[in-house]
Amino acid sequence: VNESNPEFLEDIQVKQVVKTIIEKATCGNTKCYSFTFRDSLIEHTLDEVKQSLGHETICYSEENPETYEIDTICVDKDIDLREICGLAFIEDWYVNDSTMEIVKDVKAIAPIRAYYHSLEDTQSELVKSIPFVMYLKNHDKGK
Repeated sequence: VNESNPEFLEDIQVKQVVKTIIEKATCGNTKCYSFTFRDSLIEHTLDEVKQSLGHETICYSEENPETYEIDTICVDKDIDLREICGLAFIEDWYVNDSTMEIVKDVKAIAPIRAYYHSLEDTQSELVKSIPFVMYLKNHDKGK
């Protein structure tokens, strides 16, 4: 997240805003939707939200040389807030006919995640994604 904010945003704690959005999304009480299918508003389950933010469980199995039994070890990879590199806003812009003012209506907010994805060999590639869209309370399901 860019910590050098413009002057008019200098009092906003960007990391805290990102943390709050992720906490809301992963607590299970706030609806999150697919960014890819915005027109159809496909709602993500809590597990899908967590997975899209990088949470995963990796299990390894190996034979115990003494007992010849298969031992399985599972490791949880938590969500890394450092992977959230920005925020995207879903907005409507229009002109107020009576005042001729340009009005912006923010409808939703979405984190932008940047992370490295391992390829088949030892290389990796930087991937940027929008894990979900969260509509603000005054906009029911994107309306």
